[in-house]
Amino acid sequence: ISFAPLWLSVLFIDLKSCFENTDNLWNEKISMGCIIIFAIICIMFVDFNYQPIIEDFNKNGTLKLEAILKVLENSGNVHSDTAGDNNLVRSQNRIAWVLTDWKIQIKEYPVYNDKIVAKTWSQKVTQVFNVFRDFELYASGRIAAIGTTRWVALDLETSRLCKIEPSLIER
Repeated sequence: ISFAPLWLSVLFIDLKSCFENTDNLWNEKISMGCIIIFAIICIMFVDFNYQPIIEDFNKNGTLKLEAILKVLENSGNVHSDTAGDNNLVRSQNRIAWVLTDWKIQIKEYPVYNDKIVAKTWSQKVTQVFNVFRDFELYASGRIAAIGTTRWVALDLETSRLCKIEPSLIER
């Protein structure tokens, strides 16, 4: 994201060259394609910095399991918002994402004063009613946990599962 102004400037210059009918457009086309691909990749992966509060820790100073799960869930919410799938808007439309399964492997529990960063991304959608999200949790740069969650979309009025929208899959 910090390189967005540079990417936009190069994209603008390439578009300008295309409209001016430059003899060789291959460089411009390749450049524009790369910029678009890199922009999409950057949006697909989200880093979420978390500042734990004192209640998130056990007496021995390690992060509680429920705090780890909260960090992972909140990073997923940030990723959804980035992809244009805002949870609050979705709930106003009477559809909610429901977490059905967690599979978490704790490699080490973060300790007080560790810098907590969660990375998340969605797996390729292969089923009509389920989506999967992968996570990595870092404690001061060390991998502390990895995990996968399974989600379904639920119609709040009918209490039935919803098919995953093709427009959501494209994001």
